[in-house]
Amino acid sequence: MFVVSVRTSKKKVLAVCCVIVIIAILAVIIALGRNVEPVSASVPGGTNEERVAYLNSLGWEVQQEPISTKEVIIPNEFDQVFELYNAVQKQQGFDLAPYKGKTCQQFCYQVTNYEADSTVQATLLVCDGIIIGGDLSSTSEGGFTQPLLKKGDS
Repeated sequence: MFVVSVRTSKKKVLAVCCVIVIIAILAVIIALGRNVEPVSASVPGGTNEERVAYLNSLGWEVQQEPISTKEVIIPNEFDQVFELYNAVQKQQGFDLAPYKGKTCQQFCYQVTNYEADSTVQATLLVCDGIIIGGDLSSTSEGGFTQPLLKKGDS
């Protein structure tokens, strides 16, 4: 068996560890940011026509009028469920964190071109006339929630 002994100070070892941690953090930040184009902070959604046009621009055909509209408040503190929902938002370039505590409108539209599933709805969150988030979800048993972006569009 071969043993190698190296003399070094604790400061040097700590410095090398810090550099490794910083490189790892930068790699994670770069990996998370890859393939996600941030959504413009000014995606208009104040009118029904703007919301439908936005969904159409993503490739979704929807009924022209929302099936539901309601006022919602973005929580001041995100619980685990809302953190997961915001992760879906971040996958498509949105982030609800800056809107904590704000009241916004939620619009749900029936999607008419989601493969063979007729239970899919597109939900948009609008604050001060700007689309700040959204998702696709199935209302059938064992449904799903996913980003608005079609697969392959991210």
